Amino acid sequence: MSSNKNLVILAAGRGIGIDGFNKLNLVFPSSKESILERYLRQFDAEVKIVVGYKAAEIMSLNPDLNYVYNHNWFETGSAFSTYLGAEELPVIIMPCDLFLSDDAAEVINSSKGDLLFAIDSENRSNLNAHVSHKNSEILSIYNGSRKSGNDKEFTGIVKVSTKKTLEKLKKVCETNANFFLSEAIEKIKSEFKMEILKGDVKEINSINDYIDLFKDN
Repeated sequence: MSSNKNLVILAAGRGIGIDGFNKLNLVFPSSKESILERYLRQFDAEVKIVVGYKAAEIMSLNPDLNYVYNHNWFETGSAFSTYLGAEELPVIIMPCDLFLSDDAAEVINSSKGDLLFAIDSENRSNLNAHVSHKNSEILSIYNGSRKSGNDKEFTGIVKVSTKKTLEKLKKVCETNANFFLSEAIEKIKSEFKMEILKGDVKEINSINDYIDLFKDN
């Protein structure tokens, strides 16, 4: 597939409740599409998956895609997987655990610049990263309890369009290999703007999350 966009999917980790291999293969109840199948349909892009835990299983089920192996998957965070995978511009960096509505995917596809994508959610875990902001300006990215009702939830999705920002991001990710991607972006937050996603964004981190998805669909 020839495209002017690049999609890097971060699927190296074992996870707390569900690992990257099984997350990519979770099926959306109404459409019967897996997370990976939805990504491939929603994003006209050159796809690269950063694998680690169960790498061989992911690769054997999807042999036509491109892969990078994070050989330190067991001791590094999503920042190091980003360092390994993000090379060509523009690049969309995507976690492996999101069911995106087509409306949300369209916002990502059509947006331009160096962007962090967030949602305005009411019920969120303290494990999620939050974004303190003034309009589109990012003031801070933090974990734990939400400090303000105006703070948004970071989806884990990032779009990088400029060489300068990609170089800065990769340097931070390489030198802080145990960071989450949100922690790496916090280091260079002035390079990014925040954009709110429209449409549904469902994060599946546990079996209970998946059960709730079935109830809603």
